[in-house]
Amino acid sequence: MVLTHVTPFLTSDDEKMRALYYKTMGYAVQNAVEPALASYQAFQAAYKGKPLAENLPFVIGNMVLAQGDAAKAIPFFDESIQSYPQGRLAGLSVAQKAQAQLGLKQYDEALQTFQDSLKKNPPPEVGIVAQFGIACIYRDTAKWDDAIKAFKLTIANYPGTPQALESNYWLAACTQQKGDNAAAIPLLEAFLKANPESPLTPLATFVLGNAQIATGQNDAGVAALAKVADQFPDSPPAPFTYFSRAQVFAAAKNVSEVNKLMRAFIEKYPSDDKIYFAYNSIGQNASSAGNVDEAIATWKEFVERYPDHAKATTALVTVSELQRATAERLATNYTSLNEADRAKWKQAVEGSSTTIENLLAKYPQSPDLSLALQSFLASQRLLIRSGLKDEAGVETALQAQADQASDVSARSKILFALAGFISEKDKPRALAKMTESYNVDVVYAPKDIDVFGLALLDSGKVDEAQAAFDKLAADYPIPVGAAPNTIAPMVLEAQAVAIFGKARVAQQRGQTAEAGQLFQQLKTTYPWSPKVLEADYGIAASLRSQKKPDEAMTLLGGIIRAQNATADLRANSFLLYGNIMKDKMNVEADPKKKAENCAAAIDFFMKIPQFYSGVPLAAAEGLWEGAQLLEVQANDSQDPKFKVQQLDRAKASYAQIVKDFPTDKHAEQAKQRLAALGAK
Repeated sequence: MVLTHVTPFLTSDDEKMRALYYKTMGYAVQNAVEPALASYQAFQAAYKGKPLAENLPFVIGNMVLAQGDAAKAIPFFDESIQSYPQGRLAGLSVAQKAQAQLGLKQYDEALQTFQDSLKKNPPPEVGIVAQFGIACIYRDTAKWDDAIKAFKLTIANYPGTPQALESNYWLAACTQQKGDNAAAIPLLEAFLKANPESPLTPLATFVLGNAQIATGQNDAGVAALAKVADQFPDSPPAPFTYFSRAQVFAAAKNVSEVNKLMRAFIEKYPSDDKIYFAYNSIGQNASSAGNVDEAIATWKEFVERYPDHAKATTALVTVSELQRATAERLATNYTSLNEADRAKWKQAVEGSSTTIENLLAKYPQSPDLSLALQSFLASQRLLIRSGLKDEAGVETALQAQADQASDVSARSKILFALAGFISEKDKPRALAKMTESYNVDVVYAPKDIDVFGLALLDSGKVDEAQAAFDKLAADYPIPVGAAPNTIAPMVLEAQAVAIFGKARVAQQRGQTAEAGQLFQQLKTTYPWSPKVLEADYGIAASLRSQKKPDEAMTLLGGIIRAQNATADLRANSFLLYGNIMKDKMNVEADPKKKAENCAAAIDFFMKIPQFYSGVPLAAAEGLWEGAQLLEVQANDSQDPKFKVQQLDRAKASYAQIVKDFPTDKHAEQAKQRLAALGAK
């Protein structure tokens, strides 16, 4: 302000230049960007290149860079380098220009900036900035051999400089990063011996420990990592040492030492972003050892101490799963337990449900909401099978949760879960509820869209199904350039479901070739996905209709044996296999082979309720079809004893339908058959 008022009284050109210089610097110091830029342009127009203003383009460039506009800052550093090539700020201008280019991810351009500077044979204080900058770019872009060569040049050409000292460390670290741990160890040891008080000492010791572990020197490596934690607890690598040491002890199956390290980490670094992984390690160890109560207590402790942590809901879902698993270990059938175990069973299942209800109430916007709802339904199905709850009660409970949800997204997801539950018995009503609650702005779980999309297809709404599967793929995009092992499992599952759904849509539209390509893409890209098995199931069903039973049975056998097949898919595969054997029985002329096919069909049908009672539609269908064939066997047999035996089995199957699946479509028919067979 003072300079503005005195400007009219300045007479000489030198005075005017100085006044404009200090005015510009004043604006820059105050971070007044617009007036500083205007004043700078005025100075450059009248006095560009004057020695007095050697620092001016550098200062203005830094001011603009600090505003986050790297592209706009670069020309100012160029002016500094071009106008004052031998100036005291030339090296810093080169460095800042390259830093701006790196901020724009212009690695090649930044490298060129440093290389151009070196070609001008600059003074040492400028050359060292460029040479070290080149080495760091190669390091940061993982070009380890180039980085090693550049750091060696820094050491050789600029000995005694801070950059040369630091280059000794980076030379060793890059050697270790390229995988040559054996060669890195002596370099790290030499650096530590020569620089015991360096700020890089903790990091060098950490890298040394990891290199020693990688070469089988576990004791030395663990000792080095422990030194970092003990002597430099506030250094950046210190928290990581706990996990590196834990990996060594985990490999040696020394679980107690792993847990000890994780507990020490929790107490030492309670605010560290890796705190969940420490708790998770302890919980997983307890669960693997069968100490379920300890595992549950561990994850509960995490939630209590860190209720706002992003992983709090993940921990709650884990608790719910473990609580339900506790009941399942006692028995899947509640009625088979004694009174003491019934109390434990009921407490575990109800605890699992309560855990999820609390999650729904406290974390309605959680990304784990859909997983939580599936866990809740799994517990509710146990209660239904045990006679402690009926399907109407589950529907009422979920509807109440939806009605209480203040979050629109949460309400929609809860209703979708409810619809998925309803679809097991009443697909049209389920589709109506999903359609009613569907919101294109909500990101649903892959399983929810799978159920929704396939239900739309079954009802002939092909275009809507296509849109649903397209949305699923868009909601869970694969990150560009991401390595397969770094992609979240949920993303991979979503992509697999989307491809399967699009293939089914193509089938419905009669686009056989396109459907085949999509199914092949699914098998090639996601061979682990259960959707691959579902594709095989669909092909098997098609082969049955084409009168190619043997080919269909080959595919079904693979599904039944697959470790990653869902219970629903296995149950339906048994059902389809039984129906194919029934087809063969009905067309077989040879009485002996016909009888063999009948027995095989019964065997497949009866295995469904035995192994997959949790898939009610398939289980009830299996009981009905099996009982019908048992009656056929009884009618065809001339052996009175065998006849009575098979009829008794048929009556038992009908009775099981009535008792376990009272709302099934075959329940009334089963009652009629029981009456006809004279059952009480």
